[in-house]
Amino acid sequence: MKVMFDTQIYDLVIAELGMTQTLNSLATKGVLKILTTHIQQGEIQGIPNEEKRRMISEIITECVTTSGAVYGVSVYNMATYGDGNTGGFGIDDVRSKTGGHTNDALIATTASRDADVLVTEDKRLANRLKQLNTQTKVWLFADLKQYLSDSKQDRE
Repeated sequence: MKVMFDTQIYDLVIAELGMTQTLNSLATKGVLKILTTHIQQGEIQGIPNEEKRRMISEIITECVTTSGAVYGVSVYNMATYGDGNTGGFGIDDVRSKTGGHTNDALIATTASRDADVLVTEDKRLANRLKQLNTQTKVWLFADLKQYLSDSKQDRE
Protein backbone atom coordinates (compact mmCIF):
# COMPACT_ATOMS: atom_id res chain seq x y z
CA MET A 1 0.00 0.00 0.00
CA LYS A 2 1.21 3.49 -0.83
CA VAL A 3 0.54 6.25 1.68
CA MET A 4 1.35 9.93 1.80
CA PHE A 5 1.57 11.86 5.05
CA ASP A 6 0.56 15.46 5.41
CA THR A 7 3.54 17.03 7.18
CA GLN A 8 2.06 17.20 10.69
CA ILE A 9 1.62 13.41 10.67
CA TYR A 10 5.39 12.97 10.97
CA ASP A 11 5.26 14.73 14.36
CA LEU A 12 2.58 12.31 15.52
CA VAL A 13 4.50 9.28 14.23
CA ILE A 14 7.68 10.11 16.14
CA ALA A 15 5.67 10.85 19.29
CA GLU A 16 4.11 7.37 19.18
CA LEU A 17 6.40 4.82 20.82
CA GLY A 18 7.63 2.24 18.31
CA MET A 19 5.70 3.58 15.32
CA THR A 20 8.77 4.60 13.33
CA GLN A 21 10.18 1.09 13.70
CA THR A 22 6.84 -0.47 12.68
CA LEU A 23 6.56 1.74 9.59
CA ASN A 24 10.17 1.05 8.62
CA SER A 25 9.68 -2.69 9.06
CA LEU A 26 6.63 -2.65 6.78
CA ALA A 27 8.50 -0.47 4.26
CA THR A 28 11.50 -2.81 4.26
CA LYS A 29 9.19 -5.79 3.63
CA GLY A 30 7.48 -3.95 0.77
CA VAL A 31 4.09 -3.96 2.51
CA LEU A 32 3.94 -0.18 2.88
CA LYS A 33 5.51 2.65 0.95
CA ILE A 34 5.49 6.16 2.42
CA LEU A 35 5.58 8.69 -0.38
CA THR A 36 6.75 12.24 0.15
CA THR A 37 7.42 15.33 -1.95
CA HIS A 38 9.77 18.27 -1.76
CA ILE A 39 6.90 20.09 -0.02
CA GLN A 40 6.95 17.85 3.06
CA GLN A 41 10.75 17.63 2.97
CA GLY A 42 11.03 21.43 2.95
CA GLU A 43 8.57 21.80 5.81
CA ILE A 44 10.43 19.17 7.81
CA GLN A 45 13.78 20.90 7.14
CA GLY A 46 12.17 24.07 8.52
CA ILE A 47 11.56 22.47 11.93
CA PRO A 48 13.84 24.34 14.34
CA ASN A 49 14.25 21.34 16.69
CA GLU A 50 17.24 19.37 15.38
CA GLU A 51 16.37 16.22 17.36
CA LYS A 52 12.84 16.18 15.94
CA ARG A 53 14.21 16.58 12.39
CA ARG A 54 16.65 13.72 13.02
CA MET A 55 13.89 11.44 14.31
CA ILE A 56 11.65 12.21 11.33
CA SER A 57 14.56 11.57 8.94
CA GLU A 58 14.73 7.99 10.25
CA ILE A 59 11.34 7.22 8.67
CA ILE A 60 11.85 5.42 5.36
CA THR A 61 10.19 7.42 2.58
CA GLU A 62 10.31 7.66 -1.19
CA CYS A 63 10.32 11.12 -2.73
CA VAL A 64 8.11 11.64 -5.79
CA THR A 65 7.56 14.70 -7.96
CA THR A 66 4.52 16.80 -7.16
CA SER A 67 1.54 16.44 -9.45
CA GLY A 68 1.47 19.95 -10.81
CA ALA A 69 3.56 23.00 -10.13
CA VAL A 70 3.07 26.45 -8.65
CA TYR A 71 5.42 29.30 -9.47
CA GLY A 72 7.41 30.35 -6.42
CA VAL A 73 6.62 27.14 -4.53
CA SER A 74 7.59 24.22 -6.73
CA VAL A 75 11.19 23.10 -7.12
CA TYR A 76 12.57 22.49 -10.60
CA ASN A 77 12.86 18.75 -11.38
CA MET A 78 10.75 17.98 -8.28
CA ALA A 79 7.41 18.89 -9.88
CA THR A 80 5.50 18.09 -13.03
CA TYR A 81 4.16 20.82 -15.27
CA GLY A 82 0.48 21.64 -15.21
CA ASP A 83 -2.30 21.94 -12.69
CA GLY A 84 -1.92 18.48 -11.16
CA ASN A 85 -5.17 17.23 -12.63
CA THR A 86 -3.90 13.71 -13.36
CA GLY A 87 -5.70 12.35 -10.27
CA GLY A 88 -9.10 13.82 -11.13
CA PHE A 89 -8.79 17.31 -9.65
CA GLY A 90 -6.32 20.15 -9.87
CA ILE A 91 -4.41 22.39 -7.51
CA ASP A 92 -6.99 25.18 -7.72
CA ASP A 93 -9.72 22.74 -6.68
CA VAL A 94 -7.99 22.33 -3.32
CA ARG A 95 -6.55 25.79 -2.70
CA SER A 96 -8.67 28.46 -1.07
CA LYS A 97 -10.26 31.14 -3.25
CA THR A 98 -7.45 33.52 -2.25
CA GLY A 99 -4.78 31.05 -3.36
CA GLY A 100 -3.85 29.90 0.13
CA HIS A 101 -3.13 26.30 1.10
CA THR A 102 -0.90 25.79 -1.93
CA ASN A 103 1.31 23.24 -0.16
CA ASP A 104 -1.78 21.25 0.86
CA ALA A 105 -3.01 21.36 -2.74
CA LEU A 106 0.29 20.03 -4.11
CA ILE A 107 0.34 17.25 -1.51
CA ALA A 108 -3.29 16.37 -2.30
CA THR A 109 -2.88 16.26 -6.09
CA THR A 110 0.25 14.15 -5.68
CA ALA A 111 -1.45 11.77 -3.25
CA SER A 112 -4.35 11.47 -5.68
CA ARG A 113 -1.96 10.54 -8.48
CA ASP A 114 0.38 8.22 -6.55
CA ALA A 115 -1.02 7.05 -3.20
CA ASP A 116 -3.79 4.80 -1.98
CA VAL A 117 -4.18 6.83 1.20
CA LEU A 118 -3.47 10.38 2.36
CA VAL A 119 -3.06 10.65 6.13
CA THR A 120 -3.90 14.07 7.54
CA GLU A 121 -5.30 15.73 10.63
CA ASP A 122 -6.15 18.84 8.60
CA LYS A 123 -9.96 18.89 8.67
CA ARG A 124 -10.18 21.49 5.90
CA LEU A 125 -8.03 19.37 3.59
CA ALA A 126 -9.83 16.13 4.46
CA ASN A 127 -13.25 17.68 3.87
CA ARG A 128 -12.13 19.22 0.58
CA LEU A 129 -10.86 15.87 -0.72
CA LYS A 130 -14.06 14.12 0.34
CA GLN A 131 -16.07 16.76 -1.56
CA LEU A 132 -13.92 16.16 -4.64
CA ASN A 133 -14.73 12.44 -4.45
CA THR A 134 -11.14 11.39 -5.02
CA GLN A 135 -10.16 7.72 -5.39
CA THR A 136 -7.52 8.22 -2.71
CA LYS A 137 -8.74 7.41 0.78
CA VAL A 138 -8.29 10.04 3.47
CA TRP A 139 -7.29 8.76 6.89
CA LEU A 140 -6.82 10.43 10.22
CA PHE A 141 -3.81 9.47 12.34
CA ALA A 142 -6.10 7.16 14.34
CA ASP A 143 -6.90 5.28 11.11
CA LEU A 144 -3.18 4.81 10.44
CA LYS A 145 -2.69 3.47 13.97
CA GLN A 146 -5.58 1.05 13.45
CA TYR A 147 -4.09 -0.13 10.14
CA LEU A 148 -0.75 -0.73 11.84
CA SER A 149 -2.43 -2.60 14.68
CA ASP A 150 -4.36 -4.76 12.21
CA SER A 151 -1.17 -5.36 10.19
CA LYS A 152 0.62 -6.46 13.35
CA GLN A 153 -2.11 -9.02 14.08
CA ASP A 154 -1.86 -10.30 10.51
CA ARG A 155 1.93 -10.71 10.91
CA GLU A 156 1.62 -12.68 14.16
